[in-house]
Amino acid sequence: GFRVFHANPKKIDRFRERESAAGAKDDRRDARVIARALQTDLHCFQQVDAGDPLIASLRELIRERTTLLEQRGALANRLRDQLQRYYPAALELCGAANERWFWRVIALAPTPNDAKDLGPGSVSEILKELRVRKVKPNGVVQKLRERAPWVRHSIVTACSSRVQRLIRQIKPVNVMISEVEGEIQTLLRELAGCQSEESEKPCPEGRHRDAEIL
Repeated sequence: GFRVFHANPKKIDRFRERESAAGAKDDRRDARVIARALQTDLHCFQQVDAGDPLIASLRELIRERTTLLEQRGALANRLRDQLQRYYPAALELCGAANERWFWRVIALAPTPNDAKDLGPGSVSEILKELRVRKVKPNGVVQKLRERAPWVRHSIVTACSSRVQRLIRQIKPVNVMISEVEGEIQTLLRELAGCQSEESEKPCPEGRHRDAEIL
């Protein structure tokens, strides 16, 4: 039930100078300065609006999605760095190492030696399931079977193990991104329904615009 106002620090500095020229910080004095400023110069302050609940939920979901995308990007970067050490041919298929079909294929053939047993059929199933058309199964297999630079066997073993662990870490993050995006779409549909002519509830002013911005 309280009205809340945003107090800009620079603006409060100007009001403080009306009472005292002292520069030392004093919380009691600052509280008094702000209270008097609100009494005498209310037009200088912006009232804080709690906002629409749906927009607040949408904002939080978008923030969560951004955080998850950053996590997935960081894991993909680490995956790319490991592949660069012993499996550079794989990165010619997906330079950023950030696509689901690529993770699935590398999980089947984590080393150049494993690629010898990888058939186009297995790759084709992955591409078909994920609806990827820009990549051809034969091209993927051919690229992975290209002669790899010489790297000590112990290094290949260690790096490939790390690659597989990174892929396992990416999977749950990817699932959470899908879940959050589904919730975002649900909220957007609810906002769109609020805007429709058939809606019995009037949409709060500015809600649709805020949703578009987010």
